[in-house]
Amino acid sequence: MKKLIIGVVTAPILYNNIKGDINNDDCGEVHIRYGHIKWLKSENLEIITIPYYADNLKEYIKNINGLYFPSGKLGKKLSKEYYECCKKLFYMAIEENDKGNYFPIWGCCLGFELLIIIVDGNDNMDNLLTRFNSYIKNKNKNKSILCKIKLYQDANKSRLINGIHKTAIKNMTKKKLTKNIHALGISPKKFVNNKNLNDFFNIIGTSKDLNNKEFIAIIEGKKYPFYGVQWHPEVNIKFKSLLKFYINELKKNKTKIELKNLKKFKEKHTRKINCNKYNKSKCMIYWYKDNYKKCSNYDI
Repeated sequence: MKKLIIGVVTAPILYNNIKGDINNDDCGEVHIRYGHIKWLKSENLEIITIPYYADNLKEYIKNINGLYFPSGKLGKKLSKEYYECCKKLFYMAIEENDKGNYFPIWGCCLGFELLIIIVDGNDNMDNLLTRFNSYIKNKNKNKSILCKIKLYQDANKSRLINGIHKTAIKNMTKKKLTKNIHALGISPKKFVNNKNLNDFFNIIGTSKDLNNKEFIAIIEGKKYPFYGVQWHPEVNIKFKSLLKFYINELKKNKTKIELKNLKKFKEKHTRKINCNKYNKSKCMIYWYKDNYKKCSNYDI
């Protein structure tokens, strides 16, 4: 059985916009929330991290079986350079699929939002998404909320819903078990009224925030194997079958990859540190260049 390789896009570290976070002396160039890394590696996936500033994105596409746009905190404003990287990779994935090479994308939380903004087609990073009250604001620590998902019309025809365990479906629809900690999203009404979004994606499920406002929780590409979740299945073992579903999607990719060639894509150094101390999350920090600095007392 071939080793499956997934490309995970790393996000910039915007020191001035992250409350109570690491500083320039502690950290490297880019980061990924550790929960995603742990989730993917739990099923023995080989990970290639893709720096958002990379100028050789086509080389990455040639050496992976699919893409993963993780969640992340980018401060008050989405980085244009990071967005453009994801947009280029998105259209490269479109091209691979159009050539007959099945090439999936998974977007989680911020990754979900990126998929929405890209497909809308207007590069509207500031106004397309709507604010939702999907986490508990606290002076010292923001807390996630748990929701349940209402399956949308014709969700029974969804590849994802038909590809996961019935227990996972029950857990997400009957119980408040899906972790949410996002401020932005999109309502079903706004989505359906957007021709580009409605033509490209199917709505699979929705949830409601603390103010009972409905937001889209799961989307699925109509023509392409692209999936987005506006919640965090990677933190709950009860939703492991979603990862297994995505692995089955990766297996459909025809790219033949020589593992010995992957060394050129490896970062020089990594650290796992307390990334956002106020909400106790952990991040993998990556250095690709030679300006590596040892982390200080945040090492764990």
